[in-house]
Amino acid sequence: MGNSTEQVALEDYEKMLRKANLEESKKPLRTFATLRQCFRTLKHDYNAFLEMYPVRKTDVINLERRIANMEKRLKIATDDYHELEICIANARVHKQQHRLDLVLIDYQSILYRAGKLNQKELLKQYQQIFDEAQNEYDEKIATLKNSIEQVDESESSKDYSSALSHIEQILQIAPKLGKSELVKEYSDLAAKLEKEFEKEEAEKAAEEKAKREEKARNQAQEEEEQRKKEELERKKLEETEHRMREEMIQKKREEELKKQKEEEERIRIEEAPLFEEKTESVQKKSSELKAAKEQVSVEKLKTTPPTEISQIPVQKILLIEPKALNKLSADHLANFSSTQLRNLSKEQVQALSQEQIQSLSFDQITTFTGKQMQYFTPEQVQMFTPLQIQDIAPEQWQALTYDQVQALTPEQLAGLSAEDWNEWDPEMLRWLTKDQLPHVIRHFTSDQVQFFTPQQLSWILDDLSDDRVQVVSQQHIQTLTQTTSKQVGEWIQWSTNIQKEDSEQLLQLANSLVDVQKIPKPNRYNLSRYALLQLLKKKRK
Repeated sequence: MGNSTEQVALEDYEKMLRKANLEESKKPLRTFATLRQCFRTLKHDYNAFLEMYPVRKTDVINLERRIANMEKRLKIATDDYHELEICIANARVHKQQHRLDLVLIDYQSILYRAGKLNQKELLKQYQQIFDEAQNEYDEKIATLKNSIEQVDESESSKDYSSALSHIEQILQIAPKLGKSELVKEYSDLAAKLEKEFEKEEAEKAAEEKAKREEKARNQAQEEEEQRKKEELERKKLEETEHRMREEMIQKKREEELKKQKEEEERIRIEEAPLFEEKTESVQKKSSELKAAKEQVSVEKLKTTPPTEISQIPVQKILLIEPKALNKLSADHLANFSSTQLRNLSKEQVQALSQEQIQSLSFDQITTFTGKQMQYFTPEQVQMFTPLQIQDIAPEQWQALTYDQVQALTPEQLAGLSAEDWNEWDPEMLRWLTKDQLPHVIRHFTSDQVQFFTPQQLSWILDDLSDDRVQVVSQQHIQTLTQTTSKQVGEWIQWSTNIQKEDSEQLLQLANSLVDVQKIPKPNRYNLSRYALLQLLKKKRK
């Protein structure tokens, strides 16, 4: 039997009424429930009912009489039905409130009323629901008891983290089981244990600090003594090496000078007759080459349209004087073929102007060999546009020199993506300067950051202003501030120029920020960017 509090859809009214008529003799209880649903639908919006079924004006009286007759015939107590409906509604409310204790009471009342009214289907349905709820209640009771026992054991053994974890579990379960008195008791206990835990941590920190300072003093003394000893030995060794090196150089110089004089004398005697003939031949070829270069650079290039420049043979391109190549327009250079560009000499590449360089297309830029990329001066590297920088191929990046990388401007580097940075050799990352790093740090992974030098890490941390920290991820900041080779206080002092006393304050500050939920709860040695920034601001004031 369905829930009698439900209504029939208005358009299904006649269908349900016919169903009740057919089932009345075989299933009177189900028919009774269906008629009550139809009656509720009719009364819910009588005007809408009459508008859809104008000929059924007397259905109100007919249904009411029919329901009353069935109550007498079946001897049904309407109060039991009303109580059943209330229990079902209460069970829904208590289930939404996660009150298992009240839900079990409601289910027991439903089972009692359903059995009394001989509603077998409802009885079977709620018996299953009751069994599931009872099992859940028993499991939570067992969990609650176990948590209480664990709290007692952890409190005795001063295992604060375990005790607080089980108290949190008690505070979650107790309200669902109607044991509100446990909430107040264990909330107070949690506050007490947290204070004891903080006190114990402070004592441990003070003890660790004292040990660390004592160890640092002893180590500093030993290092100073060792340094003096090594310095003395080094000076003695340097003096000996210097004396021996001077003697060897002097001896070698005398031998080379002797050999050189002997060789010059031999050549003078053997090649004197041929010298004049070769000199004349060289001068003649030099004159011819110079004339050919002037012809290519001065006459040919001036009359060649930009669109035909690619037709000039590579051999003639090689004869173009750098000064003449510099005089070409950007349109001329933009029409150079890949073969022509790939054969430019070092002097020709270094003669290219800013306008000519910025006229190069993607295909032309990727044409240059790694060796040719090294021909560009640092000043020429700065002439490339940010978009052209993005066109540089992986093998071309690998060929760049130290001076070329350091010449790149922040605007050129800002356009590179994380994929572009993956093409860089790890050693090249060590070449990035203080002005370049703040603009690109957000693109690096933790694997790339590990290749930075200590000086680079210091620059990055010093530059973490409010606006820059918004684009640097928490993962990057943690990578920059983590270390296994130094004590935390010494690391902060070394990487941010914060004094050791302030470093200890920073450790305490990190814990306080956890309390106000400004950062995720970390290991106390895993400092966050917020703690660093707050202390840096305090220092600057």
